[in-house]
Amino acid sequence: MSSNPFSLSFGKKPVEYIERFDLKQTVLTDLMSANPTSNVFMFTGVRGSGKTVMLTQISRELATEDDWIVVGLNPTRDMLTSLSAKLYAKQPVYALLENAEIDLSAFGFGLKIKNQPPVVDIETVLEMMFEKLAQAGKRVLITVDDVSNRLTVQQFISAFQMFIRDEAPLYLLMTGLYENVSDLQNSKDLTFLYRAPKYYMTPLNLGAMAHSYQTSLQVTPALAQEMANLTMGYPFAYQVLGYLVFQTQATSIATVLPQFDQIMQELVYEKNLVRTLGQ
Repeated sequence: MSSNPFSLSFGKKPVEYIERFDLKQTVLTDLMSANPTSNVFMFTGVRGSGKTVMLTQISRELATEDDWIVVGLNPTRDMLTSLSAKLYAKQPVYALLENAEIDLSAFGFGLKIKNQPPVVDIETVLEMMFEKLAQAGKRVLITVDDVSNRLTVQQFISAFQMFIRDEAPLYLLMTGLYENVSDLQNSKDLTFLYRAPKYYMTPLNLGAMAHSYQTSLQVTPALAQEMANLTMGYPFAYQVLGYLVFQTQATSIATVLPQFDQIMQELVYEKNLVRTLGQ
């Protein structure tokens, strides 16, 4: 039996996947233009709506470009320190800092320059990095998945706003549940996020889903359309239903409907409810 082309994992692009070409191309074209419309882009929607996959696809495509450096950050950690460490680990950045004789030994980076005082402020470190990157014609894309209105994110966004005011070649791509993104936007001193493009992950095309089911699972056109209709265009539901039908070789939805409902309840509905109540 061949491997299942559908997946129950969040965020990872499965083998069987319906592209959102227009949305991806819109953001990529904007970012890669000479003067992007914004330094911040946000994807929002319910859990499992494809936000993380979209972020991953865009970041991977930009990472192949010579003039881009892509860094992913964990929103639960000290994001400024993580950003400096991850940038430092990139060979182009390390070479630029070494040539500029910037002493970063105070942060444990191991770059100690003779007769130069060490830099001890993390924002100053990043300002120096961005200045050297700008001079080298490099741009930095920072990706943050599943943001919420926590202190680490607030501190990072405040510093980010300062960096872009100084014209740092810095861009931010974030994902988050709709209510979490709205809560973050409403934070004191972070309302500039309202001006950032915010893309809501809309349902997938049911016709494309039905075609995918029919070709990948070898089911009848009628069953493929019935399956697509059941998902209501919801990307994770599309994956779950395809996964179950492939595993069981079911010829009717009724066969897998109890399992489908259970997985959706445990991995999506309850998660969304818990996150909403916990904010």
